[in-house]
Amino acid sequence: MVDPTEKFEEEEKEREKRIKHANWDFINSQEPRIRLAITHYIKTGDKRSAQRMAKVSEKEFEELLKKANLL
Repeated sequence: MVDPTEKFEEEEKEREKRIKHANWDFINSQEPRIRLAITHYIKTGDKRSAQRMAKVSEKEFEELLKKANLL
């Protein structure tokens, strides 16, 4: 069984990596809906819900994440 504390710490490390490596100039240059969706992905790691927020296809969202240095 996975210790909840370990899981939380692992998720926090992943979040910190996303924050650190993100291309914030690119992210901040996006329209508000896309910027919000990418920020949501950075905070949660939930690509599916972030893609829905962006209202773009899965492929388009992955391209945005690549440009944002998140994939």
